[in-house]
Amino acid sequence: MIVACSQPNLTKAFLYGVMRGAAGDVPPQMKPFDLGIFPYHPEGEVTTSEEADLFLSDERIGAGPIFFPYWHWKVPVGLVKTGRCIGFHPTDLPYGRGGSPIQNLILEGRRNTYLSCYQMTDEMDAGPVFRKSWLNLDGSASDIYDRLAWEAGVIAQWLWGEWTTEQKLQLPESTPQRAATASDPVFVRRKPEQSALDTGLKQEKIHDFIRMLDAPWLPHAFVQTGDYKIELTNARFDLGRTGELRADARFRRAD
Repeated sequence: MIVACSQPNLTKAFLYGVMRGAAGDVPPQMKPFDLGIFPYHPEGEVTTSEEADLFLSDERIGAGPIFFPYWHWKVPVGLVKTGRCIGFHPTDLPYGRGGSPIQNLILEGRRNTYLSCYQMTDEMDAGPVFRKSWLNLDGSASDIYDRLAWEAGVIAQWLWGEWTTEQKLQLPESTPQRAATASDPVFVRRKPEQSALDTGLKQEKIHDFIRMLDAPWLPHAFVQTGDYKIELTNARFDLGRTGELRADARFRRAD
């Protein structure tokens, strides 16, 4: 099983989802190789498109399906055309194709979504769908991405099982996406400057804004004041006393 994930911590969540799909509840001491799972991923985080292309051109990729639970770059067209690239997108496709889907969904006020597992094509997030699974959007971005990767692993184990059953070595049937309409937005990837917090928002919206950007690899919500950028994480309501919104603050000198 080949896993292409640009965040190693999400690879771990994906693998535990695979093990859950294969063996039910996973004993805490069980390791991925206990079930014959041999993902290949870079040592550490992939940080450039050049490194990503090098990884995807490696001869160890093999001939089976390649799962992309979280990938930051465009997959080479030649590899996509093999039909082996399996993507995961946290919307009910074709709704919300495009970038930063988690953040855009939370900005819409959504609390739940679907994780779509699909065959990647040369058109972004437009390939036929193998399966959709419910996904909750509560918690920090880290929490949400962990759930996404875990659920992607469960789906991947099912798909891998279909691939290897009786040595068929072919993917299960998929369903073409319905035609996108004007009511299906195409999301745009957010830019770092869009993490600036509008302090005029209501508390609930501020809470959502901070938590949707609260993952180590994301540009955190921030407030600019003088020479400092104040980054905000760990947003929570003090339910025991005043009900006020609290967050952790980190002061950085502005560039």
